[in-house]
Amino acid sequence: MVERLDLLLLDRVFPEEYFGDRISVEAQTKGYELQVTVKNTYDHEVSGDLRVTVPPEIKLPGDSVLALSLPAGSTKTLNFPLAPGSAAMNRTNPVAVHFSWGAAEKSALAMLDLPPAISVYHVLYGQTPAV
Repeated sequence: MVERLDLLLLDRVFPEEYFGDRISVEAQTKGYELQVTVKNTYDHEVSGDLRVTVPPEIKLPGDSVLALSLPAGSTKTLNFPLAPGSAAMNRTNPVAVHFSWGAAEKSALAMLDLPPAISVYHVLYGQTPAV
């Protein structure tokens, strides 16, 4: 068994193709904007679809599916504005990004952590004790 794994690691091409290691997808939120970075380290062009999935409490103005073509050895950074509704406040909202090409797919997850919609200092709405 060990010899087979050694051969597989020596080959390196098969695992890279199988797991799509030559494509990197990173997602992060900055304020109310989703920043997606897709990197192609193949020696050939890769074309596919980039899908952004948000919870129903967050609206994504524009297209959530984008056709993307990456030349060999290139990196593209895309920005998507996020419009959170009142139901998205006071919670951590997941934002998923999927890039699929051919038979492979890479995914990334970002979090949009939002504060309460209205924050008032607790003394202003607290109950007064009986003295």
